[in-house]
Amino acid sequence: PSQAWTTKNDGNPIDVPAGAVPLKGVQFKVTPVTAKDAVAIDLTTPAGWDAIQGATAAGVQAAPWTLGTAIEDSTTKTGADGTFTKALPKGLYLVQETGHGNNQISGPAADFLVTLPFPDATNNKWIYAVHVYPKNDVSKEKLTKSVNDPSLITQPADVVWDIKVPIAAGPFDSILITDPLDSRLTYKSEVITQGETKFAKGTDYTVTGKIVIEFTDTGLGKVASNTPLDIKLTTTVAEGSLGVIDNTVDVMVNDWKSSTDPSSPDYPGGPVDPGDPDYPVLPATNWGKLQVTKHVTGDVTTVLGGAEFGVYASAADAAAGTSVVGTITTDAADGIGSLNLFVGNNDVMEKSYWIKEIKAPAGYVLSDTVREVKVVAGATAVDSTVNQLVPNTKHTGPMLPVTGSSG
Repeated sequence: PSQAWTTKNDGNPIDVPAGAVPLKGVQFKVTPVTAKDAVAIDLTTPAGWDAIQGATAAGVQAAPWTLGTAIEDSTTKTGADGTFTKALPKGLYLVQETGHGNNQISGPAADFLVTLPFPDATNNKWIYAVHVYPKNDVSKEKLTKSVNDPSLITQPADVVWDIKVPIAAGPFDSILITDPLDSRLTYKSEVITQGETKFAKGTDYTVTGKIVIEFTDTGLGKVASNTPLDIKLTTTVAEGSLGVIDNTVDVMVNDWKSSTDPSSPDYPGGPVDPGDPDYPVLPATNWGKLQVTKHVTGDVTTVLGGAEFGVYASAADAAAGTSVVGTITTDAADGIGSLNLFVGNNDVMEKSYWIKEIKAPAGYVLSDTVREVKVVAGATAVDSTVNQLVPNTKHTGPMLPVTGSSG
């Protein structure tokens, strides 16, 4: 609970505070403590109670104590209400939390001992249904994914995705990161760190498919409790890719699962209706097409090939003709040239670029006009294409004499 629970636990039922959240799927191991100094412990006799005086959870796990066969199965795992009930013979038992279920537990509850029956000195009776209330701190860290600007604003370009995987208490049996890459993305590389620890591909983890990162036993042994994993995943945006290219990730740490996909049952809080106005914006790299159609002034049907345009990130660069980010050359058949350009991340869907003619078609006047074009990332290739019409005028020669004049 959010506030300290100060009620003494004496084996009797207690009203659980309203702020206490039940944890489902937490696994416990219950082990009978059968003997001390090779003498069987019998709690139906005073000698048995005398033998266990001063026993501790840590102490009974070594000589002179003897442990029996442990019970660690579905009967000692908490249900949806956070409880389990187990009928056992009279005796002394060591209880240990061994699994977290789908919970980000920052550390297991401390081992404890319980006797059946349990003496209730206050009410001068034996308790045969002993109630115990172990508690856990649960991390509020969430799986996150974000995207960085691409290495180039033209394609192909590398894009780095930052993934932060919450890590709770160990030990760790498995860590699996699955990234279902969009078809417009190609896996290139990754860097995985945890604090000062850097994990080595092939030794500490493997990468397969498109893409699955799985930690090896060696890597699992290096993972520290309660410190997130940081993954920098580099992908390449393929030539010709248009629109919104979003990307999600799923993780499983032991039995704990989480996803950044709002439609997944493993999304924190459960799946979100796509029609919900608060539907989360997925991390995405967004691309649009700048298309130029060159034509004769006054006649858009007569197109011109061989015109070359510089593409610039600012009007000042375009005016000066410096820092060109790409070029577009029109085709002789249809007068069209194009270039795919980065427009923004996440929900940024448009960006201004400037174009200026740097080479005119043969026989036409070079234009020094700087034109601003807003490039957009739409739902389809058509929606993602912005067409800019650019006219050209023909060169004119010197004035010739009128035929038949006296001159």
